[in-house]
Amino acid sequence: MKRDMEAHEAMDSEKIRICSMRRRRSICVLWAIALVLASGPEFLSPIVWAEPVNGQHLSGLEEGEVTGVGSGTLDVQGRTYSLHPKMTLKDDGGKPMEWGQLRPGLIVQYQLKEGALYKIIVIVPR
Repeated sequence: MKRDMEAHEAMDSEKIRICSMRRRRSICVLWAIALVLASGPEFLSPIVWAEPVNGQHLSGLEEGEVTGVGSGTLDVQGRTYSLHPKMTLKDDGGKPMEWGQLRPGLIVQYQLKEGALYKIIVIVPR
């Protein structure tokens, strides 16, 4: 009888140990879920959203209206800029443009390098 009692106590202690392990695992899972939910939708969504270029001010670029176009200069907001030797000219969709397409009244975003226009992005009217 004593042996049966010891065997029964051993089974009870094993059940308690298993329940304790399950309880700890459940608590860990709940904490993990809480941390994921607390971190917000950025953690749950692997998609990176990009803002549209059209109508938006791009970081590091100045914006203004073209007031004059010369053969080697561009006037923006009444200020004349020379062109950098490696100047790029694109529309807001990223397509290259020809210098002859520029005209007064267009809105451009531009970056200066060494005091000259290095990057020009034309905001195409829609």
